[in-house]
Amino acid sequence: MAASLIVGVLATAAMAATANFSEYRTKVNALCRSYTPRIKRVEATLTAAQKAGNNKKVAYELGVLVGMTLAEGTRIERSPVPPDGRKRMARPLRLLRTADTHARNMLAAAAAGNEAGVVTELTALDAASRPLNRAFDAVGLRDCGSRQS
Repeated sequence: MAASLIVGVLATAAMAATANFSEYRTKVNALCRSYTPRIKRVEATLTAAQKAGNNKKVAYELGVLVGMTLAEGTRIERSPVPPDGRKRMARPLRLLRTADTHARNMLAAAAAGNEAGVVTELTALDAASRPLNRAFDAVGLRDCGSRQS
């Protein structure tokens, strides 16, 4: 009797732990989905400015895009990860922090008028984004990964 009670309690605890990561994934995907339409609009404006050869508008929209993705990344980083998801989220969050560091550095270089710094950080940010998207997809955060980029 006691053994079956213990098994039942452990099974319930295991299901609750899974539900916690499931809830986290649902909340974070919703967060990313809320940014996607705004990001797509800025990307469209950026593309139009590039086609028109309006470099000033390109630079402005690029700053807006990087700032928006940095705000999104910061919100993801601040979302508490349940214990059952910490191991799974370790790599995506590490990659996200790296990308966010490059985004901050790029915006600081832009504010300082350092064009070489902007190019360097933008290149590093682009390189960091590819594995980040795959890592998000791998843990079920497709709205933060491939569906957003």
